[in-house]
Amino acid sequence: MQGGIATICEEHQRYVKQHYKDRLQKKFSWLLEKYYPPTPPPPPSTTQPADDRVTTLNIDSVSEQQKSVLALGPNFAVSPRIDQSFKDKVAVDIAQCVFKIRHKHAITQRANSDTSAEASAPIEPTEESSSSKVRRLCPFPSPFTSTPDPTHPVLEDKLAQFNRFVQDLVTNTNPQDNLTRFQKDGLRSLLTDRTLHVSVSDKCGEFVVTTKDTHRHLTENHLQETAVYQRVLPTRKINGKTVSVAEPTSQQLTQLIKKKTENLVKESNNLWKKISSQRNLDDDYKRRIRVPDHVSLPVMYVQIKTHKNPPESFRSTIPLEQVKVRPIISCVDSPTERLSWLVTTILKPLLNEVPSHLSNLIQHIEMLRQISQEQLARRKFFAADISALYTNINVQGCIDDVIELATEHRDSLDLMGLSLTDIHEILLHILTNSFFVYNRTLWLQQDDDAASTAETKEEALALVQQIADQDPDKKLKWEVDFPEQQDDFIPFLNTEVRIEPNGVRVLRMIPGQFLI
Repeated sequence: MQGGIATICEEHQRYVKQHYKDRLQKKFSWLLEKYYPPTPPPPPSTTQPADDRVTTLNIDSVSEQQKSVLALGPNFAVSPRIDQSFKDKVAVDIAQCVFKIRHKHAITQRANSDTSAEASAPIEPTEESSSSKVRRLCPFPSPFTSTPDPTHPVLEDKLAQFNRFVQDLVTNTNPQDNLTRFQKDGLRSLLTDRTLHVSVSDKCGEFVVTTKDTHRHLTENHLQETAVYQRVLPTRKINGKTVSVAEPTSQQLTQLIKKKTENLVKESNNLWKKISSQRNLDDDYKRRIRVPDHVSLPVMYVQIKTHKNPPESFRSTIPLEQVKVRPIISCVDSPTERLSWLVTTILKPLLNEVPSHLSNLIQHIEMLRQISQEQLARRKFFAADISALYTNINVQGCIDDVIELATEHRDSLDLMGLSLTDIHEILLHILTNSFFVYNRTLWLQQDDDAASTAETKEEALALVQQIADQDPDKKLKWEVDFPEQQDDFIPFLNTEVRIEPNGVRVLRMIPGQFLI
């Protein structure tokens, strides 16, 4: 009896000890996790070496830390720090999103009610009016837009759910750091180094690092070495004659840009006022296309075509004359942006009538798949683009061709209340006023891609020359990118293409995944 009681007491003591041990262990683990959180695992290493994702141009000062963070690629995003300023920004973004959704819903409801009212009398429903279509598609807000009332209960309930979901996500998310200390050092040095210029390459989905002076030299060379661009200088009158100011001051250049902007705004609005009055367009339609006062001229920048030079050439000092760039002119909030949007929206269906036009990347891949392996055997894929396409073709002839094509396919176009004569006037106004600004200097602008297959480079050159010969002015000049080695890939759109000797197509998305 006593032995049994002693055994029970021993077991009870062991239970008590184990219980307190477990409690202390849990408390220790809780304290350890609270005050000493585990270090997050480092991000997975890139599948490609840094040198394959980062191109350096005539510069030796790029450190390994800087290369390590740039090798993550242009699509990589650093985990944000969720503080009060970040939460405030999210709240503002949600408010803007809610406003746009309410506004679009109000426009759709108004268009549906107009269509229903018009369709109640005739047997067949009428088409959407031009004004309603512009309100629905136009990305430019009306200057007198007011906040729509929250009158739709289902929509408001979904917007409230969306707001709660995003706010809870921001509040309860603790983002893990996705950069190593090595990469953080590289990012910090990139942000503080004022001598480096980091940009994205033209087609290869990589960063290009050079000095700001070198990048400026490339841009200025591109502007000055061809007859494509003309620098516009301030003028003054001497003895009754208007002459250009050879060495204008900064103030004179600023005044010239301001005056040109004001003149373009005035000319664009006068043209639109005349057209809208002749076509009896309603006030809302007029206001949406009218150019506001606070706009600016387009600006120019360039992207370096790294695929035009062999990779090993960038690892040494390459002559800048051998480096090719693609000029890009950003026309956002420019005097002709709204008129350009209008004619682009009207004429876009004509692209379906151009057999050689590729509407997207999927169509490019599908067309390659339709070619049999036997047809591709012993052939190579090459790409070609036209040097200064928009300035080496005759503008008036190009406009005439577009209007002729639009006349031929008039039934497939919605002119949105305009006539082809109006579109002709708008195109002429836009294409003859291609002014832009670079480095606080005014310029006047005076590349589309093509691709095919050929057995030799000579055959490829002969093919593109046949196309160039169709130009009556003989100004088209092609740049052909033909594979020099059997394993060379040729960039085209957002892909790189290679054809094996047996006709097998090898495609890869820039910069990563292979598609067979």
